[in-house]
Amino acid sequence: MNQPTTSSTYPENSWQGNDESLETAWNSGNGNPGNWWQVDLGQDYVLTEINTLWEYNSPVYRYYIEVSSDGESFERVIDQTQNETAGRERHDVFPAGTCARHVRITMTAATGGFWMLVFNAEIIALVAE
Repeated sequence: MNQPTTSSTYPENSWQGNDESLETAWNSGNGNPGNWWQVDLGQDYVLTEINTLWEYNSPVYRYYIEVSSDGESFERVIDQTQNETAGRERHDVFPAGTCARHVRITMTAATGGFWMLVFNAEIIALVAE
């Protein structure tokens, strides 16, 4: 991916969440609900899937994913705030027809008080026509 990123905390390190390296990761620096990480895809794409690699296998990560075409007004399209499945690797499917330039992942909770730490967020998309 290697697209421009930003985040709620430590934005200068947010690029580490999509640099395709398992040696680096973006870390929120705390376990507070509402921490987010965001990528700018550079243009609108038809989004199909997102694969997120979190830090550990044992926690249950709860989060939601929002999209935007302008980076200002976001719409929640994936809701995992009631997730009960532990695991480091998460695969989510965007609703059919989801088209956006910006994708934001917001953490609402992680069991055990774990912080939001994104090793990689891979977005599968098609160029919008």
